[in-house]
Amino acid sequence: MNYGIRINNRLAFLLYDSQRGDYPPTEQAVAFFQEVREELSATLRALEDAKATYLGAINEKVSALGIPMISEQP
Repeated sequence: MNYGIRINNRLAFLLYDSQRGDYPPTEQAVAFFQEVREELSATLRALEDAKATYLGAINEKVSALGIPMISEQP
């Protein structure tokens, strides 16, 4: 989400651009926000799916090596 021109960079640009003047966001800025918001939601869902699929197996291997576990945060 952070490397290349990814979600983080695009949101940072949108924030910077929206703070440049004393006027409401343009229609293009609102549409761009919706696009990035949908992409972020899809990325977060993919992360949750990956955690649900692989985290248990990773923790088992890590535990076998004596390394502290990765755990869910509330």
